[in-house]
Amino acid sequence: MSETAAESKGQVLLFMQRADGTDRLVTALTRLGFGATVADSAVGLQEAMRKSRRFHAVYLDLKLEAARALQVMLALRKALPPTCIIYLSRLYLDALAAARFEKAGVIRTQNESDPALLAAALVAPPPPAPVAKPAPKIASYDVNIVNCFVSTTSDVLEYYMGEKPTGGKAGVVATKKTPLGYATAVADFTGTRWHGTALLTCEHSFIVDIAARVNGTSRSEAESDQEGIVATLEMLADQIFGKAELLLGRIGYEVAMGSPTIHVGTKDRVVIAAAGPVMLVPFVLAKKRFFIGFSLTAQVRAG
Repeated sequence: MSETAAESKGQVLLFMQRADGTDRLVTALTRLGFGATVADSAVGLQEAMRKSRRFHAVYLDLKLEAARALQVMLALRKALPPTCIIYLSRLYLDALAAARFEKAGVIRTQNESDPALLAAALVAPPPPAPVAKPAPKIASYDVNIVNCFVSTTSDVLEYYMGEKPTGGKAGVVATKKTPLGYATAVADFTGTRWHGTALLTCEHSFIVDIAARVNGTSRSEAESDQEGIVATLEMLADQIFGKAELLLGRIGYEVAMGSPTIHVGTKDRVVIAAAGPVMLVPFVLAKKRFFIGFSLTAQVRAG
């Protein structure tokens, strides 16, 4: 880790490899009246965070595996004050489902080839918060709500599996107990005038395939790594539910999505606790099934 003297305007944390471009960026920040702290490893980042968390901005441009980059972003957002803006290199434009980060104040940079323009973007005032639109009257299974979950799920699965899944016809689950997949993630969400539950569930072979792709292991290694399967399911839930939350907000359905609970095992079932139905949408990829579901009128829990 290295740092330049903190100037009166503040300090910028750069999490990136040391190279000629890094030195030029530090020089450009200095000319704008800002100091810079450069961390080129996880150890360096931890050291920088121990010394100070009073950063004007953070810029991440380190070639990390997608899941690891996601963990770093979430940890930074949790540790840093809300006034600190986190900027994400366009390197991760497709590698992360950035919806949840956008809502948390993470911004993707555009002018990375020009150190002066990039420095100016890193120290610019944050964009104004969007004005919230009045929430429309809720229609229980508005096609626009269904499409938010469908498009989000399709995009995330296509990224990790390398091909677009086939979406099936949505259907309503009306039974009190409906057995679903080997691996299930459930998250409650609330809005100003309504609440609901989102879930995703899949069979054993499907989550093993994704875990192997995400973690860069063989299928047999992924199958024996229960912690890796749980972590992969949690990551999928965070990305799918987080992006759905953003898309719902864009069409006027403001919601706050809770953290998902993860259930892995052949005996897990999804239990519909209230009388309202749950909308399930099936996806098929490599002849394996994956379901996304939600309910606006029922609470759903796994157990």
